[in-house]
Amino acid sequence: MAWLNRGARKNLGVGLIGLFVWGGLAWGQAPLLTLQPSNLEGKREGGSKNQESIRITCYDLFNAEPINCLVTATLKPLDPRTTTPAFFGGHLHTPDAQLLGTVENANDPSAGAGKSTKGNTLSGFTLVYTAPDASGEVQLETKWEPPFNYQCQNENEGDLGNFTNPCVGIDHFNIALLGLEELPPNSAYTVLRDLTDTHPQGTFGTPRTLKSLAVLAVIYGIATNQTRTLSINDMSLPQGGLFDFLATWKFPHDEHRVGTQADINQQGIPCTSDFALQAAIRAVGATRLCESEGRKHIDF
Repeated sequence: MAWLNRGARKNLGVGLIGLFVWGGLAWGQAPLLTLQPSNLEGKREGGSKNQESIRITCYDLFNAEPINCLVTATLKPLDPRTTTPAFFGGHLHTPDAQLLGTVENANDPSAGAGKSTKGNTLSGFTLVYTAPDASGEVQLETKWEPPFNYQCQNENEGDLGNFTNPCVGIDHFNIALLGLEELPPNSAYTVLRDLTDTHPQGTFGTPRTLKSLAVLAVIYGIATNQTRTLSINDMSLPQGGLFDFLATWKFPHDEHRVGTQADINQQGIPCTSDFALQAAIRAVGATRLCESEGRKHIDF
């Protein structure tokens, strides 16, 4: 249970509206909700959904009686050109097409899920948010329309005469797979990636993956008599989720979502003929997959 940093009162000053949410932090504190991206399995159809709920209600602060507010909740993208890049989970491209997930009114399932939904607090309004495949920050705008003779006033501005109607609140959800770490420099391997203007941070993984990859690189060097150094391409983004290396907010990277996969550059050696790599992969207990066009992929 948490306050919203918004208040409202009647025109004559004889009442206040309390705006309440259940399930998130206080309004204005970041983020309102944190949840993992959906479809971490990387399925093209039928991937699992990560969801959380927020219950919204209004009541009169003087008599504690519930009152009816019409609340409209709308998902909007943030702009990476004006916001800290970390908010985008490593995606620095086409903010207008950013995956936002969906919102729906659990008390009115017939309305369906989409980018916006609305509900009346007296009839019950539980907002269900479904996270998108991609990690990052998603903006949530709520408009509260109080009953007749109520107006909204921003308590933080300290001006009791600053009324607005309807009330408007801006907050955000954080979509993130936490606990991933960036691949550190190591003389046993190199990192060679392209398309870094849209995804500059693409070598994140779980601590176990990073350690295993470092050991694999050492074994690979020994197996090739130090004639080749392991060259690493894409792993995962800083907060996991969809890694759309073509910057389309869609596949082709099916995996690379949970920090346990790595692509290896060809270095002139076809995947099926790189026996040194195969031996190193077996030594660390990983698995190999020769993808289309002979690309080398490792699962840890």
